[in-house]
Amino acid sequence: MRTARPRCRDWLLAAVLGLTPGACGDVGEPPPVARPGDSVLQRALGGEADPGFARALEPRDFDFPADHGPHPAFRNEWWYFTGVLHAEGGRAFGFELTFFRVALQPGELRERWRSNQIYFAHFAVSDPHAGRFHAFERVSRPGPGLAGAAGEPFAVWIEDWSVRGSGGNWRLRARDGDLAVDLRLAVSREPVSNGERGLSRRSAVPGNASFYYSVPRIAAQGDVRIGATRHPVQGLVWLDREWSTGALSADQVGWDWFALHLDDGSNLMIYRLRDADGQPHAYSAGTWSYADGRVEHLGREDFRATALTTWRAPDGSRYPIEWRLELPRHDASLRVAALMAPQWLDVLVPYWEGAVRATGARAGQPLAGEGYLEMTGYAVQ
Repeated sequence: MRTARPRCRDWLLAAVLGLTPGACGDVGEPPPVARPGDSVLQRALGGEADPGFARALEPRDFDFPADHGPHPAFRNEWWYFTGVLHAEGGRAFGFELTFFRVALQPGELRERWRSNQIYFAHFAVSDPHAGRFHAFERVSRPGPGLAGAAGEPFAVWIEDWSVRGSGGNWRLRARDGDLAVDLRLAVSREPVSNGERGLSRRSAVPGNASFYYSVPRIAAQGDVRIGATRHPVQGLVWLDREWSTGALSADQVGWDWFALHLDDGSNLMIYRLRDADGQPHAYSAGTWSYADGRVEHLGREDFRATALTTWRAPDGSRYPIEWRLELPRHDASLRVAALMAPQWLDVLVPYWEGAVRATGARAGQPLAGEGYLEMTGYAVQ
């Protein structure tokens, strides 16, 4: 695991949580990062933000390729690439490469070495065949060219972890030590707007929302390298994009996010927001996009997600690694199970994210798929 050194890590977490950090390396104790009982995730994505930040208030029409790039007027932003890749002989690899931008203050300050923006990224590979999960974290500032993002040509990067391209042809590359992923991505479908024309509301409070779109089915070819062995692979990649200033309300502690490529050509995304008692929040939602281009938005009443089996992380927190998804209005039911249990990232804000397989039926016909599950807010505080 590559992380910022502990003192810098505390400094960054304080910055993300909206506290007033001193410069990394200053003499003295690092600032406190959370009060007992706080949800670190809720403080990072909710709470009070400087009123100078923009907020997601009204639906909008996305503008591509510009919206693939950064939105520095907002406090938080991320680019989430996940997918299941298949090698010859049936061996499967899960991977994620995710980039986050956090603004420390409103407005954009960009000088050679000074910036009020922080970028950090996670790179992980799941290898169920070998029973290994590899995860890494990097933190950097934009200048001079160490990290950043752009719309056209599209680019998001931290050092040599990057996704770059133009039009529908992108290249995804990440390497840490003897582990590397190098993929050519072919984007052939239009992005899917989630929520109400891209506005994903998380509560009734104005501004507790994000702008949210997905590119759910991106064809990928390339290779995964582990040690001296290169595995040619192909598969499907999912891109999730959000930017916001206040994405969680005070009564929400985390979420369970499902992103599934189904074998009928459709794509199912569900996020189950959780309250402090672990119950689904009224603003949980989802999107079912179909092979013919139709998009159907799901409300809280359209699905049920029931945890079946849990796994205990090294920090003592428990994560459900097997679920039952029921969509009564669609006469659909799916069992979603992790390809391997320990897909847990011990990073700045710990969370579980990993490759899953889905099996079930819709309207009496078999339905299967694969994809990714993310679970946040379970970490022991």
